[in-house]
Parts: sequence; C-alpha cells; structure tokens
Amino acid sequence: MTTTVPLDLADWSTVEVSSDTSSQPKLRQGEVALITAQANVGLYCNEAKAPLWQSCTATLTSQHVLLCDPLAKSAVGLPLHKILKTSEKQGFGNWSHPKIRLHVSDEKFYMLSFRAGGLEAFLLKLRPAILEALAGNARTFVPAAAGISGIQNSVAARQKASIEVVNNAFTDMKSLASCMQALLDVARKLSHEAPAASSPEETEMRKAFMVLGVADPITRSGHSTLEEFHAGLGKELSSWLHGALPTCGGVMSVNDIYALYNRARGGKDLVSPNDLFHACQCHLSKEPALLFRRMGAGTYLVFSEDWKRKYDAVIKAVDSTSSINDVALARRLNLSVSLARELLLGSEQEGILCRCETRQGIEFYENMFRDPPR
Repeated sequence: MTTTVPLDLADWSTVEVSSDTSSQPKLRQGEVALITAQANVGLYCNEAKAPLWQSCTATLTSQHVLLCDPLAKSAVGLPLHKILKTSEKQGFGNWSHPKIRLHVSDEKFYMLSFRAGGLEAFLLKLRPAILEALAGNARTFVPAAAGISGIQNSVAARQKASIEVVNNAFTDMKSLASCMQALLDVARKLSHEAPAASSPEETEMRKAFMVLGVADPITRSGHSTLEEFHAGLGKELSSWLHGALPTCGGVMSVNDIYALYNRARGGKDLVSPNDLFHACQCHLSKEPALLFRRMGAGTYLVFSEDWKRKYDAVIKAVDSTSSINDVALARRLNLSVSLARELLLGSEQEGILCRCETRQGIEFYENMFRDPPR
C-alpha cells in the first residue's frame, strides 16, 4: 500500500509496507536496518508540522530514514545521501520535545520529533550511516561475494587488477624509453653542431646536453673483466664530469653524480653505486684535472681543477671575517649548504680550521696552532 507524498516533502519517496500485522516498511535489496520501530516520532518540514506524519515509527537503514504510519499502512523514506548535515534541537519540558534536524540544503531541513525518547541512540547511528552513504560505501549483500567462493572471486579480481596496472606501467615505460632514445639522438647531434658557449642561452643549452645524454654509454657486457669495465667507465665518467662540474659550481657529491650520470645515460644500462664508486677510485684519483676525496663527515666529493683554487677560498673567507659558518660560506662561494659544511669539516680534519660550538651554532676559525703557521 502506498501514499502520495505532499509537495513540502518532495525529497521523500514512497516506500512499500508489508502486508502482515507488523506493517513495517519493506527494505530494498542490500539495505540493512540499523534501528527499527522507534515509536511516536513526528515529522516537520522546516518548522512546520507535516500533518499526515505525526504518529510514526522511525526506522534507520543503511540507505534511508524511514517513517511508517502503522494505522494508515503507509511509509516514506529520505535517502541518506541527500542529508548534508544533522543538528539537534533541544526540547522544553512537556511542551516541546527534542528533535533532530536533517539538512538537505542551506535553506531547507526536516525535523524528527522524538516524543517517546530514543533521540540519542538514533542520532548516534545516523551520523556514521550518512557518511557511508555519501562516500558510496553503503553496506550491501551480494550472494556471489559470500563464502569461500566469494573470497576466491575477490582475490582473483584483485590479482587481475594488479596485473593490468603492471602491464600498463610497462607499456608506459616502453613508450617513454622510445621517446627518450629519440630525444638523446637529437641532443647528441646538436651538441656536436653547437658552437662554443658564449652567451647565457648557449650555456643553458650546454647544461641541457649534459643532463640529456652520454653518447654510446659503456656497459659491462662489452668488457671481458670487471677491471676493464671500471677503467672504461672511469674514462667516460671523467669526460662527462668535465662538462657537468662547471654547471654545478665546480664540485659534486658522489650521490649527485650517481643520479645525474645515470639520467644522462638515458634511463637504461644504469650503473650500480658500487661500479660508480670503483670507477671514481680507479680513474678519477689519477685524473690531474679532477680531485676525488673523502671529506670529514665521510662524504665523497669530486672537484674540478678550478675548484682546487676555490678550496683555498675557504681560508680567505675565514681571514676576511675572522670566523665563518656553513651558511655564510655557501653564500660566499655559491654552493649548497651541505657542500659548504663538508668543506669546513674537511678543512678542520686537515688542521686548517678549528671550531667553536655555541648556542647560536658552529663557527669555524683559522687554526693558529698549525705547523708551519701561515
């Protein structure tokens, strides 16, 4: 049995009522009752009473707030996803009962008046049910998802989704690798045709060439022994560093070299950290134009020939200011703070500088007890 919903209750829909003596509203497939038959509940549209719905039983489900008139055998339901927020209106003795406001817009709300109590229990379950409905996570029962077969179907679906994600990822990687190879070919061609850098634009172009590619990268499969591979890798790395170091201030950490050099190899035939370190040890230590050394904190740095003179600038910086810290040195030599700190710690380890630790931080001073003194 159904009834026509008044215009002021347009957000509500009619609900079929069971034909047995209980006269309870029928639930839809997958709908679960959370609170049933809360008696003597009245409905308001804003502040006005809905005359046909003043002696109802209220039912909260996973999808609706249901109001049923047992005598008239009629029921209406308000979908939870239409409720934007809830609020509570206090009662005043026997003249006004406590109510729940169900806001469906900024200007329109419905009120449920609980004349026989039960507001707190209803509101306690109403709010999380609304959140689930808004998120599209209303609880449903699907026979195919029940039991052991349901678990197996769920696992198979997740595995299929994972395989699709991996396949798509590898497809994207293949496309990226093919585009990268074409880009590297263009970069190498332009690098041979470009004149010597004499303007800021040409300097930036040289930086781009340095980042983009290493022509014909050395691979381990092309060498019979590991020593030959490290020697060839060291020569290639040395050639690359002569172009890369000037763009990085004349000094780079081995960590930065590892990242930039592998990126310059086009993202394939990558060099392992161990092979890179051995190549630096075997070849760069013999390269007269480069300086490979371990700093005080254990970080390995590679300096250009020009940077050997900049290393002396640490002492000059201390002389000009009597003391210096890592931030001031980084600003003075146009370096990162971490590299400036390594220089100061390396100078301290060699006995060139000494430190003074205060609450303001660490300041480095010239070591006046050096032998021989400057």
